[in-house]
Amino acid sequence: MEFLRLYFKHLSYYDYIGLGVIGILFLLLFILSLMLLFKRPLLGSILTILSFLVLPFGVYGVKMLLDKSIRKSAIQIIKLKPLHYSKSLLIEAKIKNLSRIDFKTCLVRLEIVKKSNLKLKNFLYRLKPLKIKSIYLNKTIKRGSVYTLKKILDNIVYLEDSNISAKINCY
Repeated sequence: MEFLRLYFKHLSYYDYIGLGVIGILFLLLFILSLMLLFKRPLLGSILTILSFLVLPFGVYGVKMLLDKSIRKSAIQIIKLKPLHYSKSLLIEAKIKNLSRIDFKTCLVRLEIVKKSNLKLKNFLYRLKPLKIKSIYLNKTIKRGSVYTLKKILDNIVYLEDSNISAKINCY
């Protein structure tokens, strides 16, 4: 839920345009479904359900489209080092701004997932990670530049049979 709060706090003009188009599409489909509801009840009911499905999937689609085109970024974990004197993990990662705009804030999400030799088990382990950590960066990252993140994560026991995956959302 933290990424939703951050997303709605940093909406851009492109977000407003995309969300406006989704809202207009919802209203058009809903009005059309109301008009068809009395003449063709089955088609009107299907359009009503479709119009209410447009809202969540449309908002998600607009966010994903803008994240891949306008707010494009990449993260690469360089170094992981478990600290033996405490339950901590030193992580070093490179955040690359691949977009056409400067980023002001980023949310890095790290997931520690148990790994297995079986594909089905790996999929199930990704659904329920061992630990999830979020790092909020309030740094300006210029377009085309690279920022090196160094962070010590507390209360993490890093096992050799686990993977760490990183996802990033920048605004």
